[in-house]
Amino acid sequence: MQWGRYRLEVSSGDRNGPVTSVAFDAGWYADASADTPDMLEIAVDKPEYVPGENMTVALTARTAGKVTLSVIGDRLLRTIVQDVPVGVARLRVPVGNDWGSGAYVVATLRSPLDTAASRMPGRAIGVQWFSVNRKARTLAVNLDLPTLSRPNSALRIPVKVTGLAAGEEARVIVAAVDVGILNLTNYKPPAPDDYYLGQRKLTTEIRDLYGELIDGMQGTRGQIKSGGDAAAAELQGSPPTQPPLALYSGIVNRQARWDGGDRLRSPGLRRHRPRHGGRLEQEHGRPGGR
Repeated sequence: MQWGRYRLEVSSGDRNGPVTSVAFDAGWYADASADTPDMLEIAVDKPEYVPGENMTVALTARTAGKVTLSVIGDRLLRTIVQDVPVGVARLRVPVGNDWGSGAYVVATLRSPLDTAASRMPGRAIGVQWFSVNRKARTLAVNLDLPTLSRPNSALRIPVKVTGLAAGEEARVIVAAVDVGILNLTNYKPPAPDDYYLGQRKLTTEIRDLYGELIDGMQGTRGQIKSGGDAAAAELQGSPPTQPPLALYSGIVNRQARWDGGDRLRSPGLRRHRPRHGGRLEQEHGRPGGR
């Protein structure tokens, strides 16, 4: 079977009989899908590697651009930058000795602005986990159990452990429990290899500003406006023909009862009577007249 996506259809010999189908991926497309344009289809050639091997990463680019391939474990382990065309591209990455029990492959494809296709600059991201030398760190336990055991008899259970190096030792615990009791509690046997060597959460944060870009190909061109809302107000009456006038006498002390007045001189102006405004305050802060 070649790499790609397939759909298996099963039907009976009857023309009106039932028909069923199932879709699946093979090869590079295993465990890889992209439902949105911001996701990049990415897959590796096998789930586990040995240090020193070359890992082949296949990615399906919907647009041509520059891809940044990063291997991330507890830190950034390796980075490769390469230009890729539209279609399937394959990148080879040598597996390091200090990559731990597994790591993530994070591919970021950045595409430039395409005015002819009305496409903004964008990026697509794909993530894939792989294991490193897990078999060398895992002990295989085999129990050669008899098919039948009689009541009131001793049960001998030969235990074989493989994967130990010369001089190493292992400790084994054997428990025999009725299956009915295990089903009542939905008991799951412990899996230390998955706990210590399994996939960990990707804790590295990836941030960019592509989501903040303004699409200059959409909408209409704006107009530069300045000033406040006073420009829209209509003028009341005729515009003045003389320079503006504003005179202020300052605070003038007077008694509580005052019949006098002050005059403000307006030099250089003819036939002009300035309007006076003011407020008198009585002693002890009580208001007076105008």
